[in-house]
Amino acid sequence: MNLHSEMIRVVDESGLWSRGSRATHGFVLAPHVFELSAEQRIQLDRLARAIDECLGGLSRLVAISEDQSYYALLSTYPRIAKAMRHGTPYSLPNSRPKNLPILRKCDLLVDESGKIWIAEIDATNPRSWGYSVLGRNLANVVQPGSDMLPGVAPFIAQELKRRGMHDVTFLYGHTQRFYRPEFEVIASELKTHGITMVPVDEVDVVITQGQMIHARSGEVLPECLVDMPFMNSNPRLIEWLKQSVSQGDIDFLIPPKYFLGAKAALGILSNPTDDHLVDVLLRSQISSESLAVVRSHLPATYVVGKGWDAPQIDERSSWVLKQSVSSGMKNVFFSSEDDFKDSLGGAQRSKVVHVLQEEVVNRPYRWRAYDQAGETIAEQDYFLRLTAYMSRRGVEDISVTGCVDKRVHGGKQAIITGTIVVP
Repeated sequence: MNLHSEMIRVVDESGLWSRGSRATHGFVLAPHVFELSAEQRIQLDRLARAIDECLGGLSRLVAISEDQSYYALLSTYPRIAKAMRHGTPYSLPNSRPKNLPILRKCDLLVDESGKIWIAEIDATNPRSWGYSVLGRNLANVVQPGSDMLPGVAPFIAQELKRRGMHDVTFLYGHTQRFYRPEFEVIASELKTHGITMVPVDEVDVVITQGQMIHARSGEVLPECLVDMPFMNSNPRLIEWLKQSVSQGDIDFLIPPKYFLGAKAALGILSNPTDDHLVDVLLRSQISSESLAVVRSHLPATYVVGKGWDAPQIDERSSWVLKQSVSSGMKNVFFSSEDDFKDSLGGAQRSKVVHVLQEEVVNRPYRWRAYDQAGETIAEQDYFLRLTAYMSRRGVEDISVTGCVDKRVHGGKQAIITGTIVVP
């Protein structure tokens, strides 16, 4: 069996392309993996621990902002919290601020010198866990026997067992049903680690006698949830979950602290305008060492919106404008585009929070790819997005998306692969 056929087998066995879903969930296969050097791994493990402390500090700042007695003392508390909370779903208290998501999805870019930069941190998004498993399995076929990162599924299983749990509900909003095949990939992998994960659409859940019941099978769903996703099709479930969160009656692997997925958090951590009060508050909750580590990997990132100073940018540099709460490449504008200045001006006047980030010159990789027939296409430049899954102890895995366009995003024209560790 040739390499392409082996890769097809891996994807088929994952279930991602079962029931004809290759037409909707297709991607490009390539005989390549991302090679993470041992030195880069050490750097990312250090970065992961620093991110953990920074997210904990931001969580505490948001919790403090909920006490109005602090407003008269320092209005910067609510200014930070308002920027981070803007556009996030549900108004929920930030209870137990030390209770952080077990994994943080960090989108990383590599520049021409090999330095790794943070493009985004989303500590609240489990939607791509399945691609971590898939990329890992593909990398193992392309480079069998290579050293690999620990893996997302083993870490999740370890964390659940530490809590004395073996079952978890992967609840998703009805508008996210397109991604169910990906959820089933991570569920299948967790089963090999002794964990039962139940992916379930919000519309298939009923609340009976204070329990979540699967409307189709009648089974009682585990009260440990992966997260509380955005939902709009089951008001009874939404209200029950909101009440359970407020009373501390339900467990999450990713507690509903949506502000930890807002891009504004990066602007606050970056603080390129040297706002003295912002820096004082950050350093009151985050060590100088951890803040310095994160900033060393973070391009200059400004919060753009009401209550924040307009950035004085160097027009000789390249910039990217992003909406604080958005997914994929939606509402993203590059300074090389004709409509950038108008978009930036509109963002500065808008009530919607944005961030303006200095663009990283993303290094291209000369890769080949397979066409549908399994023939290799001539080498061309692919720009990579490294999706790192970080825990409090280090980097657990990195899945890789490659595109010929610098607007790197998943899709039928994108390469999906994994990462190996090299000396």
